[in-house]
Amino acid sequence: MEDRVAAVVLAMAMIGAGLPAQAETASRYTSIAPGDCRQVLADEESGSVAVSCPGVAGMDVWVGEGDLRTFFGFGEQPRRQCSASQTFGAFNTVGEKLEWRLRDGRPVAAIVRYRLDDGGGGRQSFLAVIALKGGQACHMAYVDGALKGHNGLARTLADGQAGDFDCGKDLPMLVTKRDLQLRQLVSGVPCGPEAAMGFGE
Repeated sequence: MEDRVAAVVLAMAMIGAGLPAQAETASRYTSIAPGDCRQVLADEESGSVAVSCPGVAGMDVWVGEGDLRTFFGFGEQPRRQCSASQTFGAFNTVGEKLEWRLRDGRPVAAIVRYRLDDGGGGRQSFLAVIALKGGQACHMAYVDGALKGHNGLARTLADGQAGDFDCGKDLPMLVTKRDLQLRQLVSGVPCGPEAAMGFGE
């Protein structure tokens, strides 16, 4: 596992080094705390709820919760996006802040911390990196919160791969030292052909 993580980190460094020199990347943070958002769904029968939170560059954030699991969507058609049906298999919650990765002021990815119920009364932390491209949004990487420098690893992945990630066919990268399999950890990946929903670039 140590070799695997080292190889991933090296690959990410190479990706980051290939970004155009003129592109300026930066982080910005917005709140997804319920008190800072507007409720848009409350289904008493299923227990599902959803809120809409102010984002950046006119792109709001839809945060849905159902069956004790959390989902995200972005922009004008959030519930049609891949990310609105992607989450961890374990019961989970998320932090109160969302990190946006901006390139020349335009959002290209979002990063959010998930806290997973490990089934034994404990919690595991993962950062989900969500690609934002052409009106589409999907999970493109999961970075284990137990890794040293995990915030920086998530940003490097967002900056280097979000623009080329294909929501319809690409599997998200799993960066961890734990003996975990992607398909056992998360659901809804990859999105499949329906990810091409006619959104413009």
